[in-house]
Amino acid sequence: PPIRPVDLLRRRPDLRARQAALAAADADFEKALRARLPSLTLDGSGLWQLVSGNPGVIVQAALDATLNLFDSGAREAEIQARRARLRGAGIRYLRDWLAAVRETDDLLAELRSQRQRRERVAQRLRIGERLYRATLDRYREGVSDYLPLLDALRGLQQQQREALHLRAGEQRILVQLRIAIGPPAAPAPQGGRP
Repeated sequence: PPIRPVDLLRRRPDLRARQAALAAADADFEKALRARLPSLTLDGSGLWQLVSGNPGVIVQAALDATLNLFDSGAREAEIQARRARLRGAGIRYLRDWLAAVRETDDLLAELRSQRQRRERVAQRLRIGERLYRATLDRYREGVSDYLPLLDALRGLQQQQREALHLRAGEQRILVQLRIAIGPPAAPAPQGGRP
């Protein structure tokens, strides 16, 4: 069956690994974005101190938030670094996917070409077999000597060798194509327990 380029994303282990690396880079970038925003948390003791009339808890939380905002660009630099890692992971993922698509398309084209050549050689082989039988019959009847028979036999053997060579080449291409496509994608888990 034809292989769709999107199927390679699910089947090839190297592309699934690139996808996982991209997801991890995205999570790191999101984490850096969240760390840029000030966070204000009050635990139970802070709320108790606030209720009991100690405004120092709110002042301390405001100071922590201010220090979080004014960190001399360190957080922004970290965000930019993680954005660059995310972009790099995305580029590698896309580059590897396009290379896999190109490799698969090239192998499919080579397989079609190999099969066409094998069909032409099979036709020549059938002609060589008929020529050999006809030459053998002429030799048995005494119409010709053995040299045309040897030439016909040599031609037939050459066609047989070429047919075997092309069949082996086709098998090599099929193995390469199986590797390029990857193993079948695992079925999505059903709602039940494993």
